Amino acid sequence: MRIGTSAYRIKFGVATGGGGAGASTIMQYGQPGGFNNLALGSQGKNFINLNGTNNYVDITNASGGVRIDGNAGTAGQVLTSNGAGAAPSWSSGSAIMAANSLVWGQTATLSNFTGFIVVPGLTQVVNVPVAGRGMFIVKGQMVNNGCFACGLASCKYDIWVDGVLIDRAIIQVGNGLESVVTNGAAFYDLTPGSHTFQVYVDGNGNNYTAYGFRLVYMLLPK
Repeated sequence: MRIGTSAYRIKFGVATGGGGAGASTIMQYGQPGGFNNLALGSQGKNFINLNGTNNYVDITNASGGVRIDGNAGTAGQVLTSNGAGAAPSWSSGSAIMAANSLVWGQTATLSNFTGFIVVPGLTQVVNVPVAGRGMFIVKGQMVNNGCFACGLASCKYDIWVDGVLIDRAIIQVGNGLESVVTNGAAFYDLTPGSHTFQVYVDGNGNNYTAYGFRLVYMLLPK
């Protein structure tokens, strides 16, 4: 053990093979009331520095990479927390988006409806793993069944999350004609946990048929 100057006040050398102090060090340096640091190092390099003045941990000289359970990950990966009591892990920065990119399709045609009705197959309960912004896209076919001498007729289609309307589009379709409908995209903030997504259509009192609807969902982590 060496007790030095105010710049290097305490230094421990660990003997690794006899013959005196070895290459591993635990060192506290700095001046009273000023910059103070506790460092863990080896081979003359400090790798982990605990800064008591500015309250941070600094990893330096890490040219060999940072490893979790001996795993340094691969280029482009990021560390992802796995919650309390579990070690973090390396993952692709887009892994959460890829795992939470989902699409569902309408399972039955809605014929001759005039009012507000949920689209079969587009009520889905989804577990959201992390806080993020959900992106929702709906697309389908709306047919104005019409009547003799009828003209344009309005209809609407909605996206609901947990019983809350997050997006609505209203269009008009010509008598006896059909139209491809889409909302483009809607965004809605989601908390971790279970959420219910739904798509509704409404004939606004007019006679409509809806088919080929699908709902696309992607989670963008915050």
